[in-house]
Amino acid sequence: MGTTGVILDSGNVLLKPVTGVWFPPAAFGEVLAQRALPWDTTRLDEAVAVAGTYLDEIHSIPVSDEAAERFVWLRYYELLLSGVGVEDERRGLAAAMHDLWEASLPVEPYSWTVPVLEELAARQLPVVLLSDAWPSLRRFYRELGLDGYLKEMVISAEQGVSKPDSRMYAKSLELLEMKPGDVVFVDDWPENVHAAVGIGIRGIRLCHEDAESDPTTEEITDLRELLALI
Repeated sequence: MGTTGVILDSGNVLLKPVTGVWFPPAAFGEVLAQRALPWDTTRLDEAVAVAGTYLDEIHSIPVSDEAAERFVWLRYYELLLSGVGVEDERRGLAAAMHDLWEASLPVEPYSWTVPVLEELAARQLPVVLLSDAWPSLRRFYRELGLDGYLKEMVISAEQGVSKPDSRMYAKSLELLEMKPGDVVFVDDWPENVHAAVGIGIRGIRLCHEDAESDPTTEEITDLRELLALI
């Protein structure tokens, strides 16, 4: 039996950051620039790493909606600010950064996103989005007009687990109401693809030009190539 369902990652597969960089969010630098606040740019990478570790740790606590998500990001921005030497008014600055981020649409689709989703819909192949992300991802897809192409979303922050945890794949299969062998999964991280293959899903890695190829995974360089494979 051929493929009857599709599981797709979001970031770096269907959507990309408008600025070309995921972290720190653009609002961080914009607020500091607007207020002409000095900060130590040489400490940014370390600050991003520390704040990122916090996000990884907090992911084990399910977050149900954007209201709850806000508290997470306020703490994230406070950690960033502290990391680059900004000690005064961190709470207010963090709130301003999150408000600016929330009022924007920080992501955009790839050129292949709509054509691939349209073709999958035309073939009546249901799509579940499987992403290490936050509840706000649902808003992004609504605002981009892409949510109608998706049967459902499995978002790590809502589940309290992240890829490559097998529970993320199991939830996706449950929503598709399909067995692993009937489904194809695309992600840009080899370890996430390997995890899918390990439970019987056909896993394909989307390998961007600036990424190193992994000879142990089936790879494509453009999501449109997926259509010929299924």
